[in-house]
Formats: sequence, structure tokens, C-alpha cells
Amino acid sequence: MATLAHFPTPARRKRARQGMRIDSLIKRTPNELKLSRSILDILRIISYE
Repeated sequence: MATLAHFPTPARRKRARQGMRIDSLIKRTPNELKLSRSILDILRIISYE
């Protein structure tokens, strides 16, 4: 079972960049930001399975 630590660093960096981009796109109200964060968490869970 591969954990996040076993992923190659460039891939992790790329994923972090994508997350930041999504965050900046949806940075409007605190509620929407919270929603975008939970969406990102779901995407992370899906992409690592």
C-alpha cells in the first residue's frame, strides 16, 4: 500500500500546485473556500486509491 510519502516529489509538487490553483479560483467567501477544500480532499482521496 503506497502512502503519500512514497509518491515521487515532482508529482506531489504538481498536485500541490493544482490544489493552490483551484483554491485561488474559488477564493470568494469562507463558506465557498471550506467547500472547495472538502472537494479537494475528496479528489485527493480518489486520486490516491
